[in-house]
Parts: sequence; structure tokens; C-alpha cells
Amino acid sequence: AARAACLPPAAPAPFARRLPPAPPPAAAITLAELRHFFRNPARFFCRERLDLLLHEGEEKVPDREPLTLNALERHEFGGLLLELPDEGALPELASRLQAKGVLPPGSGGEALLHGIWRQIAPLRAARHRQVGDAVPASRVIDLDLGTDLSLTGELDHSYPWGLLRARPGRLTAAFLLSCWLDHLAACAMAPGQGIATVLIGRGEREEVAMGNYRPVAEAAPLLAGLVALRRKGEGRPLPFFPRAAHLYASELAGGKGEDGARRAAWNLLRRPAFGSTAPPEGDDPYVRKVFGCEPLSDRVVAAEFATLAAEVFGPLLAHLEKPA
Repeated sequence: AARAACLPPAAPAPFARRLPPAPPPAAAITLAELRHFFRNPARFFCRERLDLLLHEGEEKVPDREPLTLNALERHEFGGLLLELPDEGALPELASRLQAKGVLPPGSGGEALLHGIWRQIAPLRAARHRQVGDAVPASRVIDLDLGTDLSLTGELDHSYPWGLLRARPGRLTAAFLLSCWLDHLAACAMAPGQGIATVLIGRGEREEVAMGNYRPVAEAAPLLAGLVALRRKGEGRPLPFFPRAAHLYASELAGGKGEDGARRAAWNLLRRPAFGSTAPPEGDDPYVRKVFGCEPLSDRVVAAEFATLAAEVFGPLLAHLEKPA
């Protein structure tokens, strides 16, 4: 009895009653909705099916003008600078950001922005080597995936040969998956045309990291399968955690056994990825609400997680090339 008293209390079941019937699946979804689902299926289920919003961290309203930039702000500004035509547009951007109160005022803020510009210069150079002075276009997506389902949307940064996707940070699992969905849509819209997608970001030592997705012959069926997962995720929460799933599939592809891959995914769910400031996926309030503190401790959940990880990231990794 004394030993039992020392144990932590059992977590309550996340849902005390049977859920109401799910609404009929939508006949058409957008590419943006598909990306949103795969970022966090547990959050998607809670918000869309249950209309449940959970506290995801304290957002403090600043009571004074900023004097420095945090890591997230530097990342966001880096994304803005990647899209600037040239350095001559920096003063106008600085004025707009300072007017919004998100960039320190005066010359100090301008100096911070110029510093970020210098940091992303290698990324801009890598992008220029890929596309030169070609002007990107938008590609309209309108796909009939069968079974009364269509996928619509728009792909920016499109070129005759395919897509280019660049970010000021690392090529994270979420970024790779989002780009993979775009790539599948582009390939399905132009079958047999050799569509590729070039990826540009940073490596572990802040160097330029690149990769590309090869053309996918079976893009439409793969995309239909991923859309089917979203439909399934409308009815019940799916145990898919992008960072852990990417690691699991990568370990399997690298020759590690299933036990080792699952152990690596379990550990990543409980601690941040190396060099990452993002909290572990297992600490996400929606994941904890639906799957508890140790999602992969349940054999049924762990087995479905492994199946989903292989289904989503297996084809992605098979078509992803990185320079030697």
C-alpha cells in the first residue's frame, strides 16, 4: 500500500463519453488544409472535431519597444529577407517592421536586420545558383483523386522544371513533409514531365544544406492515400508525430531494426531534437490530452504510429536526394 501511494496517479481517460458521429467527409479539401493536418493530427482532431482549444504556452504582451530579437523573430525575419529582391529594399522593410513595433527602433534595429541579411546571404546565393534571374510563378492545383474527392490549391515558387522551397532554418521534418505534399501535387498535375523540387536550408553547423525530391511516377495514388489519412483523422486522433515519425522511418531506412527505431522515436518524443529550441512533441498539450504522457507505451498506439510513420515518410525518404 505504501509503495502504491508513492506511484503517480493514473492519467484520466481523455474522453469520458462516446464521441458524437463524425460529420460527412468533405468532397474537396485544399493543399493548405492537408499541410495543416499533418503538422499535428492530435491538435487537428481536438480543434476541428471537438472544438477544443488548449493552452499552448503563455503569450506575453510586450509593454515596451523591443531592444533585441529572440530566435523565433530572427527566423521569421530571415524568411522575409529571403523574399526581398535585393539589399536596397532593406530600409523600407526596416521602417515597416519598426512601425509595427516588432523591430527595435532607430539604427539599432536596422543593424540587426543587416546582420540577419548577412547570415542568410549564403542561402540567397544557393537559391540564385538554382534559378538565376528566372521569375517564379504560381501553379494552380485541381486534382480529382477519385472516390468523390478533389484536392485544390496553389503552389508558389514554381518554375518550368518544378518547385523551389527555401527557409532560413534547418530542413526539419515538418518542412520536409510540407514540401513533399507540394511536390506530390505538382507531380500529379504534370505526370511524366520530370517535376523536381529543390530544398534549401541550414545544416547542423549553420552551413547551407540542400536536397531535392526526384520525380514521382505514382504521385496521385500516394497523395490520395495521404488525403485518406486526413479523412480518417477527422473521425479519431491519429498517433502521428512528425519529428518522431521522421526519425523512426529514417532509422529503418538506415538499416536499424524496428526496436531500435522505435526506441529512438520514443526518446525524441520526450526530449528536444539536437540543436532545437522547440519543445518535445510529447509535451504538446494536444498530444498529452489525447495520448497521455507516454504515447508509445501503449502497444496498439505504438504499432499504429510505426505504420503511419512508414506510410508517410517511407516514400518521402525514397525520393529524397542530398548532395554528397
